[in-house]
Amino acid sequence: MVSIDKLYKLVLLLLLATNISVVSSCNLLANGGVPEIEVRAVNALLKLAKGQKKFWNASYPLWGDNRAITCGNCNKTFCHVTELHLSGQHLYGRIPQEVGNISRLTILDLSGNHLRGEIPISIINLQFITQM
Repeated sequence: MVSIDKLYKLVLLLLLATNISVVSSCNLLANGGVPEIEVRAVNALLKLAKGQKKFWNASYPLWGDNRAITCGNCNKTFCHVTELHLSGQHLYGRIPQEVGNISRLTILDLSGNHLRGEIPISIINLQFITQM
């Protein structure tokens, strides 16, 4: 029987060979899914999108060919959200506290939006963040 890891690598290789972009690695990698707390945190950010109803349930990609959400750091139970590329998505308001619950986040790109207010204290929980 083929392992999920080998299957993912094969699918990724086929997609790259045919020049089709991988939209969200979360739906291909997740053995048990993405932790619900991380899904809720992503949705708290997406609720800031003015005039557009966007939500994510970790089983399908977000916007066409955009790699807005990247997952990785997988184990036998979960894959974690590792990158959020939400630049220019018409987000308005304050960054929600829930963002601090995406514990394996390495990249958080919220540039080109209309965010205001203080950065939430929960950001200190993002121990792996390398780019913001």
